[in-house]
Amino acid sequence: MISRLIPGIALSSVLFGQTLDSRERGWREDIDSFVDGISAKGTSFDLARGSSSRGQKDFDKLYPAATFQPAIAALKETIPSLSDAGIVLRLMEIVASAVVGHNSVELPKGMGFERRIPLTIGWLSDGPAVTYGTAEFKDAIGRRIRTIGGKTPDELLHAVTPLVSHENDASLRNGAAAFLTMYPVLSRLGLIGADGLVTVVLERPDLGPLEVKLPLGESKESKIGIWDARGVSRPLFLAQINKKYWSRYLEDSQTEFIQYNRCQNDAAMPFGEFTRAVMKEIDGHPVKRVAVDLRWNPGGDSRVIAPLRSAFESRRELAGKIYVLIGTGTFSSAMLNAVEWKERLKVTLVGEPTGGKPASYGEVKKLTLPNSKVVVRYSSKYFPAPRGMDTPSVMPDFQAPLALADLLSGRDPALKAILAAR
Repeated sequence: MISRLIPGIALSSVLFGQTLDSRERGWREDIDSFVDGISAKGTSFDLARGSSSRGQKDFDKLYPAATFQPAIAALKETIPSLSDAGIVLRLMEIVASAVVGHNSVELPKGMGFERRIPLTIGWLSDGPAVTYGTAEFKDAIGRRIRTIGGKTPDELLHAVTPLVSHENDASLRNGAAAFLTMYPVLSRLGLIGADGLVTVVLERPDLGPLEVKLPLGESKESKIGIWDARGVSRPLFLAQINKKYWSRYLEDSQTEFIQYNRCQNDAAMPFGEFTRAVMKEIDGHPVKRVAVDLRWNPGGDSRVIAPLRSAFESRRELAGKIYVLIGTGTFSSAMLNAVEWKERLKVTLVGEPTGGKPASYGEVKKLTLPNSKVVVRYSSKYFPAPRGMDTPSVMPDFQAPLALADLLSGRDPALKAILAAR
């Protein structure tokens, strides 16, 4: 296949009498497929979701021809000199240039992306720190990052920003923390030493600096969290983050705590059934307040939580007692849920700015490139901001940032703020 001609983009070397090798031809076909798919015009219709754009909504606005076309041309030109991972990283930059959180390239299986350092980084309110690690590097867990490969957190954030699909500072830092553990990114940024190891300098005020040299591999070894490594109690909000939703009555403070981690139904307990169980629990105890925690919720179907909202709307005795906890991990449909509850239930928002922007593009569609099987996600609808909320994030009514000291002591600043409110 000879590459389709796009205005301003060079044709393949077939024009010069040369034969493309199969790898370059495959990637050129993939890039053309990406351009065709994301720029497709017209609309499609789905019975559940209604009408949406076939390609990226407002494509010409988000990906202006003056920058998009040269970027595609440059990517095609450099295919022979780039590794497969390098091509994916360039594609990530192009997709992320729209500054839309939902627009991203899914991490492919293989190509080196499975090779990671044995630590997990969390970008907290006071900077990046090691939140999980393997047993071999237990001493690194719970320490703040001073440098990686000789670069400071500010330098690292600046270097990785073009790769991160984000729409505000919260989502940028969350995305950057994940990217800084991957071999292709660390290699591209020149953070891997000649010995193949990544030198990380860590610090804690009470322990002083620690330098560790980290290997890159595909270790299946489970990681230890801060609370286990440092011998502190695991805070409630981290107790069951892998469950879609769960609740607990906190007798000492007469608080009903509900954590909603995915906007998805759990087949074992559909959300309507879960709601009935929650209301039964509330009816069986004195309740001073209700805390609905959305801090780990990246989204899904915004309609799933409707039974709980309706149940609370019918309980006038709970008016003024409902708090919704939000944070940097609150994104997409979860963010829309927080906004809706603020408008309809007059809840109090507590925590940190959300990782999503109130005025945002969503309704994600996926495009699978034919040869590499790389998956590109793009947005087919635009959701305007509610009145008075055209800000980079949904902002809490009460700020309760999560810092490293909170994790080291097992504290939950947002829940603490709620309990102090009444």
